[in-house]
Order: sequence, then C-alpha cells, then structure tokens
Amino acid sequence: MRLDKYLPDVLVRTDEESSCTAVVLYECKHCGSKFDEEQGHCTVCGAAEIASYTFNKDCTKQSPVSGSE
Repeated sequence: MRLDKYLPDVLVRTDEESSCTAVVLYECKHCGSKFDEEQGHCTVCGAAEIASYTFNKDCTKQSPVSGSE
C-alpha cells in the first residue's frame, strides 16, 4: 500500500531536486509586523527579535522515491 497518497506533498521524499522559488518573510516576534527584507530591528515597535520564514513557491511536482510502496 502506498502511503504517499495519504501524506501532504511536503512529507513525501523525492529523488530529484525540486525547482522552487524560495520566498523569505521576516516578522517581528513582538508586534507581528511583516517585512520583505531582513531587518536588524522592527521599524514599527523597535524590538530586536525578528523571525524569518522561508516558503517555496512555484514548485514542480516530484515523483516519490522508489521503494516507498
């Protein structure tokens, strides 16, 4: 039984490298303000704790690794 049909695409390992565009979002951990570029501090509240999140977009669908059946 193939389990990959029950798992989200992000949990299915692939043999090939995916062709994705990485998008990074920066967000103030204090006030939640969001930025497109890396910040040393929040320009809204002045806090120094800025989180970064990387998202992949425009990914091509990959086939599951053989032997995962």
